[in-house]
Amino acid sequence: MKILLSMFAIACLSLSNASAHSGRTDSSGCHNDRSTGGYHCHGGSRTPTPRYTPPAPDKGLVMDVQKHLNTLGYDVGVADGLMGKKSTRGIKKFQQENGLPVDGSPTNMLLLKLKDAAKNVKRYDSPEKVVSTSFSQSIVKSMSFKNGKLVIVLKDPDKSSKYFTTGDKINKIFAIEPARFFYKIPSLDVVDMTIVLPSKKYKLVITRAQLESYYNIKMANIREYWDEEGAFKNLLKVGDKWRNQFIRKYDSKSQRAKFVRKFVKSS
Repeated sequence: MKILLSMFAIACLSLSNASAHSGRTDSSGCHNDRSTGGYHCHGGSRTPTPRYTPPAPDKGLVMDVQKHLNTLGYDVGVADGLMGKKSTRGIKKFQQENGLPVDGSPTNMLLLKLKDAAKNVKRYDSPEKVVSTSFSQSIVKSMSFKNGKLVIVLKDPDKSSKYFTTGDKINKIFAIEPARFFYKIPSLDVVDMTIVLPSKKYKLVITRAQLESYYNIKMANIREYWDEEGAFKNLLKVGDKWRNQFIRKYDSKSQRAKFVRKFVKSS
């Protein structure tokens, strides 16, 4: 009878331990406790197997990568040597646009690619400068660039102005300038552009992916740094590629009107 009672007590104790927490054990006899978030082992002397934690990237390397990304127009913020979401996003974007494995990791090989790009490719202007070369300051009511989004509001210089004299003038601004912005600003993801006139307002909001899909063109291919053999392209040909692959194909009155009908809203 005593033996039966002892066996019954042991069984109850085991059930109590099993119900106190949940989670299967690993090869070390350990497991995560889903109810408490802890990690512990059964069986006395067994200890948890140390989990591998990858070392943090070298701060100096990260800082150099950040500086070169900023130089090339991939806005990653202050070069502080700390990896964050903006740095990871900038690295991935550079890797994707240049045919490199996309993992978002700051490596010595990546830094070499960035240095070569910064040395051999024309440095891209700031979004403010790009906008100022596209539009007279007299028609720019406001402009901002934050987190990959460019917001521009245009207006007539004055009430008696005939700046926007024809519908095609407006169409040309909406159909061509956003493409130019995406071409010249690698870190740009969204263009939000509004034209405010005394009697009407026109608005366009378009992403890089939408524009490239519509025109069936990749702006990075016009701006790519290396050819198939990995050698740098003649920089003088970059402007020719923009004219040949985009302007000559899509900068016509009919093409501009078609784009505006699809993407621009008026009120």
